[in-house]
Amino acid sequence: MKKLVIPIITPMKESGKIDFASLKKLISLHIKLNNKNILVNASTSESTSLSNREKIKIIKFIRKIFGKKIVLIAGSCYNSTIESLNLINKYNKEDVDYVLQITPYYYKTSNKGIVNHFRKISKFSKKPLLVYNVPKRTGVDVSENCLQKIFNLENVRGIKDSSEKTIKNIRRIDMCNRRKKLFFCGDDLQLITLKNFGTHGIFSVLSNIFSKEIKELILNKKKIKKLSKIENLIVKLSCYRNPSLIKCLLEKIKACNSKLRDPLVKLKGKDRKDVINIVRQYDSKILTKKKELFKRYDKK
Repeated sequence: MKKLVIPIITPMKESGKIDFASLKKLISLHIKLNNKNILVNASTSESTSLSNREKIKIIKFIRKIFGKKIVLIAGSCYNSTIESLNLINKYNKEDVDYVLQITPYYYKTSNKGIVNHFRKISKFSKKPLLVYNVPKRTGVDVSENCLQKIFNLENVRGIKDSSEKTIKNIRRIDMCNRRKKLFFCGDDLQLITLKNFGTHGIFSVLSNIFSKEIKELILNKKKIKKLSKIENLIVKLSCYRNPSLIKCLLEKIKACNSKLRDPLVKLKGKDRKDVINIVRQYDSKILTKKKELFKRYDKK
């Protein structure tokens, strides 16, 4: 089966502090559902509002509670090479399986600058690296030539690609397969168009709550003209920003509250009602089922 990676949210108390009790419950449920690939400290985890100390505390907490039951991927989302190396230095001392390293954003650097950024990180990191290409957040879309050079670096194992250009992504998938690198779809919407082109899996934000449905979509090889129900749900929910969206739904099933750190804000009013209605149009009882599932496993 292709790999499903859960970019886990960082539950927050109303005070703004990390809610470790809820984090434990969420990961426990995923393990029981056989979801054992977990990403922390990336965009869905609100990484830019977490201090390095908090990021390490999350990693230590997860390993202490769950040991080797999960594959743990840690995000590095700094645009500065120096700040990235500082965080990587801390990750080197922790039990992390992979590091997801974002492309340098804001600076508008050249391809040479991007390659140099990854070269320095690759030399310094004791952990295997995945490139995080997410143009809609960074304004940078790594070119094929640039990616070829990054893949030449010793411990770069693949890419999590969240770009929205299907043809370019198909070429990247082919490149990854030829070079024995990993290609992961970077968001749920990509999965609809790329799942039959030889991807190695997906980092699925919606799998924080809909992991069973996403896994069924991954396994479905049929070529159909009409979108399935879950694909329609993905398309409709893609209009809303994460982690606000997924925290709203997790709060609805009483898995955690929807507290976010500034400048992110909760979904409220019409937006919240629209999201709930979209999910209920998919399955009128799905949120009740998920709530009961979480409650049942939480008692075990």
